[in-house]
Amino acid sequence: MAQADDAWNRLRLQGEAAALAPLLAEDRLLIHFDGRVQHKADVLQALATRPRRTPRIDNEDVRIRRYGDTAVATGTSVQAAVSDGQPWQGRLRVTRVWELRDGRWQRVASHSSRRAPTGPRKSAPGLVRTARPAARPSSAAAAPRNGCSPAMATARAKH
Repeated sequence: MAQADDAWNRLRLQGEAAALAPLLAEDRLLIHFDGRVQHKADVLQALATRPRRTPRIDNEDVRIRRYGDTAVATGTSVQAAVSDGQPWQGRLRVTRVWELRDGRWQRVASHSSRRAPTGPRKSAPGLVRTARPAARPSSAAAAPRNGCSPAMATARAKH
């Protein structure tokens, strides 16, 4: 499965829609970081017409877990692209789901989320703001109970 995942990135860099087609299940679904959804035909069409060119895809901290004929790859994808003439780059947290079908691995689903920038954040030109730790409840009464808010815990206790 790791070979199929690597092939996906290599072929995407080359814009090889026809070579990528067998790696995608017919019912494949991609959910982008901005909520857009793409199906197999959408992905292949975009690669064939090349409105987006991706000269860089680097994967980091990839972890693959296999569950029988299904495998889940998670990690960080560092990408640079030009989409409709506009340059773009980013670090994405990705989840890719592969399934072994008829003796070959096919991607059935994937999702990406933008990673928060690391280090100091600029809040305005010339000003740098550092991340602060999350506030902690001041008392046990304000702390969530069983993973829910105090109001929800009270409502659950009544039922």
